[in-house]
Amino acid sequence: MLRKIIAAVLIFAMCLAFVSGCAGNGDEPQPEIIEPEPQGQVEPTEKPEETEPMPETSLPLIKNEGNNSVSYPYLVCTDNATWYISKADMELLGESEYLAGLESMLPLVEADFTDAQAVFEGYLTDPVPPVDIYTDFSAKTEVAQSGRPVGAIYRMSDRRIYLYGSWAQASFTLLHEYTHYLSMTCADLGLKSGFWAEGLADYVAHFLCENSLVRSINFGLDENGVAFFKAHGLCDEEGNIEPKKYYYGESAQMHRAENLGQQYFAVSGYTMTLRESQMQHPLMSSASYFEAATFMDYLVENYGKDTVFAHLDTRQEDFESVYGKDFETLFLEWAQYDLELCEALGIKLD
Repeated sequence: MLRKIIAAVLIFAMCLAFVSGCAGNGDEPQPEIIEPEPQGQVEPTEKPEETEPMPETSLPLIKNEGNNSVSYPYLVCTDNATWYISKADMELLGESEYLAGLESMLPLVEADFTDAQAVFEGYLTDPVPPVDIYTDFSAKTEVAQSGRPVGAIYRMSDRRIYLYGSWAQASFTLLHEYTHYLSMTCADLGLKSGFWAEGLADYVAHFLCENSLVRSINFGLDENGVAFFKAHGLCDEEGNIEPKKYYYGESAQMHRAENLGQQYFAVSGYTMTLRESQMQHPLMSSASYFEAATFMDYLVENYGKDTVFAHLDTRQEDFESVYGKDFETLFLEWAQYDLELCEALGIKLD
């Protein structure tokens, strides 16, 4: 099945945002946004060590004069972010490799972050403050030690993005997390549920932005992965994954009887099992990330961006007052449209 093979190739690209765990596997509605408690990633007060020479790099490093300067001795400041250079991660990867990885990412990150800001033009504070970004490749925190396929997390409690695993792993979800920062901290969009928060983040990252970071690693696929995706109509002629087609295909898999019993990660932060009841009577809290993003694309196409963005606090029971149809009716209409769209685009679902 397309879904099983894709999951094996791209599982760590799942967007886990600000939900702290993958607990539970029931199909009942779940709490929709759970902000993880701080895990002590940054020591509040540290005694500075003896001065060390600055690393040799073309990066614009400056010394960190803050209380966490022992763990993060240097900073890199750009228009859109302040990067905290981790001493432990430099020791883990090697100073040169760590700094080279950051240097190669910086222009892509700046371009992606600027794209995302343009999407929210008219909704954001002016100017948008640079976001603080920390790495934890050395797995000092519970999130990094959990073994979950986390690439990045935006933590609202301290308004920071944390990167995990490696530079490549973080590339999968960094723009998604930056969208959380923009939509939840720099704008007042009324986001109260995982359905809207996660759907919006994936919609912006994969439908509206170039997402140079993900494209630079082509979703992390090797030669065999590219061949498989190309055979299923998800790549262009050069073998580059087309994100929209990928999302259309993954969403369509959620509405095929052949996939009943498959597990998936829901916007409510839980691993759930696809059941017939979800297909026939969908719930916002039980939707997958792919569904939430693709459904938002459908809403924008049919009702306009301003209408959708002005009602990102809409509860399931209030859909009819905004869109003229209840959630279940509208969601099932979209699901049928998605299946037909995949056929029209030549996306193979088997």
